Amino acid sequence: MDALINPWKQHGLEIAGWALMWTTVYIGVGGLGARLLKQTGTKTEADTKGRITGIVHALTACYLALSALLESDSPIHADHIYGASRATKLCLTVSSGFFLWDTLFVTINNEGLQFIAHGLACLFVYSCALFPFLHFYGCCFLLFELSTIFLNTRGIVYDIGLGDSTLYLVISVLFMLVFIAVRIVFGLYAVGTWLSELFSAFQAGSLHSVPIAVAYSICSITLMGLNIFWASIMIRKAYAMITIKPSKKSN
Repeated sequence: MDALINPWKQHGLEIAGWALMWTTVYIGVGGLGARLLKQTGTKTEADTKGRITGIVHALTACYLALSALLESDSPIHADHIYGASRATKLCLTVSSGFFLWDTLFVTINNEGLQFIAHGLACLFVYSCALFPFLHFYGCCFLLFELSTIFLNTRGIVYDIGLGDSTLYLVISVLFMLVFIAVRIVFGLYAVGTWLSELFSAFQAGSLHSVPIAVAYSICSITLMGLNIFWASIMIRKAYAMITIKPSKKSN
């Protein structure tokens, strides 16, 4: 239980502070975006503001994660399991705060149990990483958020009535390509590598918490399975679009 509780004892106020910051982004930046897109007062206003907030987080998380990974002298490169730095701590704390905000947002707006479960799972993974634990891989997996930028942008374009436009099609194609690149190609490599390292640490008896490691493994494999499933749907739809034969004209 210490591995679950201690990160919140040490970093709970920071996480709550970042959650408050994301609330401010939702109200300020999201609100401004909704007004500019003429979504104020519509049934999709909350979704638009939420998507804009998600885009801001995705950009922030990708920048912080990539910056932390590119620090050549960072301890995370010598120890992928327990190595940590100020940059990785900031990155994971910011995202923990976002997923706390996100969980509350989808709960208040009745988005559904699947979104609540997703928010809670991400909050668990990134907050417990502040032990510190798996900072290297935590930053790697936050690069998945690159696809979220295109996903949310596509949703906004659809909400403003451009679902049949060329712009929507282009963003959809970019979303599919980025999703496959970061979540499938890079994701499979990252998941396979970190599971191998985690198993080696288990065999060596150096894990601080086996239950936390098992929970992380389950979350990682489940998410990877879902990503593959979603990618297969996108590929099938794209294939169907480019192979549809035009109907023969009647004489």
